[in-house]
Amino acid sequence: MTGLYIHIPFCKKKCPYCAFYSIECSNEDIINAYINAMICELKNEIEGQQIDTIYIGGGTPSIIPINLFEHLLIHLQSLVDFSHISEFTVEMNPESTTAGLIKLFRNYGVNRISMGVQSFDDDVLYFLGRIHSSQIVYNAIDSVMKYYSVDNISIDVIYDIPFVNPKKIFQSIKEAIDMGLTHISAYNFSFEKSYLKRFYINFDEQMSHVINYFEHCGYEQYEISNFCKHNNISKHNIKYWLSEEYLGIGASSHSMFKQTTGRVRRENIKDICSYIYNPFASRIIYNIDLDESLKEDIIFGLRYLRGIDIEKYNAIPNFEKINCEINKLIDENLIYKCNNIIYLTKKGILFYDVIALRLWNC
Repeated sequence: MTGLYIHIPFCKKKCPYCAFYSIECSNEDIINAYINAMICELKNEIEGQQIDTIYIGGGTPSIIPINLFEHLLIHLQSLVDFSHISEFTVEMNPESTTAGLIKLFRNYGVNRISMGVQSFDDDVLYFLGRIHSSQIVYNAIDSVMKYYSVDNISIDVIYDIPFVNPKKIFQSIKEAIDMGLTHISAYNFSFEKSYLKRFYINFDEQMSHVINYFEHCGYEQYEISNFCKHNNISKHNIKYWLSEEYLGIGASSHSMFKQTTGRVRRENIKDICSYIYNPFASRIIYNIDLDESLKEDIIFGLRYLRGIDIEKYNAIPNFEKINCEINKLIDENLIYKCNNIIYLTKKGILFYDVIALRLWNC
């Protein structure tokens, strides 16, 4: 089964720390043309695909006018067999959450909302360049909860933000937990963009404290940045970590398909106007051989903290070299092994980037 990702690259305001491809745009003509280009791409790519998860992300999907969003959803329902869909997620931002949009999602089979909250503190939100306030967050979540249960809502929070008092970080996490939400994504602040990059080495590491706090509150850390209760994992996102197939639609979206000789990764053009003109032009194709596929399986799979069964890789010639590095990482208490299943240790979670680089270079 394949996951379907649809990228909406429009925002009311681009956050200064965001590394995802998006632009500030509210022009309905451009948005409409973009949606029609995505429908064209979807019609061309969907044949033969058995879709079981859908994720509409961005950008800010919730800024799309209701009539244009419905236009997309109508075509989506006509092209995808929804009897196989186990999870259909749409990202929303608090300031663009409306009752009309939530009702639309419910009517078209969306069963999970992911909300970009980031913080419940007004000063932190302002510092991050967000355009919503804490009160808007509360109002938005209340609106969503009228139509969705706490098991069908996920929110994002950010920690390790330079100059922000850790007490404010943990208060935001506490407020999310107190709402009864059973899925929370907690990301450390991204320095991929220039915003605050000069302070990269001058902040306190909070990851271990965040992990311990979630554990104390009864959450499972099933992936490095994701915590859940009652096994309420993100079914779509685990496809990325477990190297399962996914189809990306929209500007800058990525796809991955398996082949007997490895796998193919595809990246769409990162330009909205070019994509509208021809959604199939200027794609970048990466052919990944079996050796690189093996490395990807292990590196991405380690993020999924329920472990990777490596016994199936014994027949691959290059695995012996990788397994040697795995054994070194075990000796350094970064990975542990039980019945041919490998896991990151608590120390390994903190040094995942180092582990990934070592495995890739071995």
